[in-house]
Amino acid sequence: MHSKLPEDKNALSSRTRFMVETLSNLKNNKIKKTAAGQLAGGEAVERMKKWLTGLIKKRHVRTHEPLRVSLQDLHSAETKGKWWLVGAAWGGDPLVDWQDASQAQAQSNITQAKVDAEAPDENRLLKLARKQGMNTDIRRSIFVVLMSSEDYVHACERLSQLKLTEVQQREIIRVILHCCGNEKLYNPYYTLIGQQLCRLSHSHKFTLQYCLWDFLRDLGEVTVGGAEIIKNLKEDDVGFDVKSISSTRMSNIARAYGWWIAKDCVTLAILKPVDFTILKPQSRKFLVQLMMHTFISSQLLPH
Repeated sequence: MHSKLPEDKNALSSRTRFMVETLSNLKNNKIKKTAAGQLAGGEAVERMKKWLTGLIKKRHVRTHEPLRVSLQDLHSAETKGKWWLVGAAWGGDPLVDWQDASQAQAQSNITQAKVDAEAPDENRLLKLARKQGMNTDIRRSIFVVLMSSEDYVHACERLSQLKLTEVQQREIIRVILHCCGNEKLYNPYYTLIGQQLCRLSHSHKFTLQYCLWDFLRDLGEVTVGGAEIIKNLKEDDVGFDVKSISSTRMSNIARAYGWWIAKDCVTLAILKPVDFTILKPQSRKFLVQLMMHTFISSQLLPH
């Protein structure tokens, strides 16, 4: 086709030039792009893209980002000016801004003062936790939560915020029993925390069972729990070091477990490993109190 065209291109008609360009585009696989551009106004779009590109390079304008004007800026336009308009000046009142900053600083100082006021109490509780034999950071944290909470519901919420693992959560019941046993008078606060925890997680029921077996072994019932548990206990002692158990501690623990059994936190099946025919004197006294408080607590069950 090109060989048969005259040498003078200007002598060609417009139809001939269009036919030659179309055939060349078809040869170079540009016919689809060209046809689609002409059909959808591609030439105008290309010119607009080139113009916007040149605008970005010349004036550093980001055309793809909208103006960051908030509703607050619109409301305060009369006092602080319309900053988004070219040439608009700031019209705020420095005295008002200074007062706002002063109020914010005062509020921050009050908050910091509250934190500083609470710090000595926490330090005092940490010292008390170490004195009570809380030999790990987890036990000390649980102890501080128990001692500084408003009620048992608040305590359970704060305990859940400690983000403990399933293994670490077992320490909660152990610390509760330790604190409950060390009270001079029985405090139902710890018992209600244990009841609420058993409602939230079934694993706490198993921890209550194992803790009762540990307590019975401290009373002298070395066969409670089976040979495997006793073997593991000797290898890794996870209980508290209780050299002597007072009558007050036995009474508090018996009342707590009596309530938990009556409220279905644990069942009487936890006493299955106990051999009632060869009980030690301390164990017999503890189990008598446990049964008595179980019967008393069961009378408070809803009908």
